[in-house]
Amino acid sequence: GEITALETALESQSETLTQLDSIQAALDSLSLSVSDQESLLEEGSAALAELQQQVTMSRAIEMLSRARLYLFESNFGLAKSDVAAARDLLFTLQSDIPTEKTALLQEVIDRLDWSLENLPDFPVIAADDVDIAWQLLVNDLPDLPAPTSTPESVDETPLPTEEVTSTITP
Repeated sequence: GEITALETALESQSETLTQLDSIQAALDSLSLSVSDQESLLEEGSAALAELQQQVTMSRAIEMLSRARLYLFESNFGLAKSDVAAARDLLFTLQSDIPTEKTALLQEVIDRLDWSLENLPDFPVIAADDVDIAWQLLVNDLPDLPAPTSTPESVDETPLPTEEVTSTITP
């Protein structure tokens, strides 16, 4: 009787091991599937984040376009309101954009800050700053050219002059 019980227990354990092997294979397959889904989700999240950045940038450009029109109409209050709203939108993008464009975005924000300081007292200066900021955004934050250094002083030696003597003949 004990041998029969041991054989039954052994068969039961063999069946359990077989079931565990099939469960492990199913878990491995599920893990691979989840891994694939996670990578797709990450790609989708990155694409969604980029799309959100583009929409925010487009909104800021549209606000600045409207502010430019208000400035041309001498409606400085509405222009200032749109410039401030665009500046706030761009400020939220600073942590999300690529690092190579961070400095240029800061330049745009600085231009908008200057224009806000100059409105309504100096509308021409404010309009110039808004135009520059708008142009930088429309061009999709192009890379600024590297500043070139100019020498502090130029040592020039004077060219020798020749004495010219001429004779006039009658």
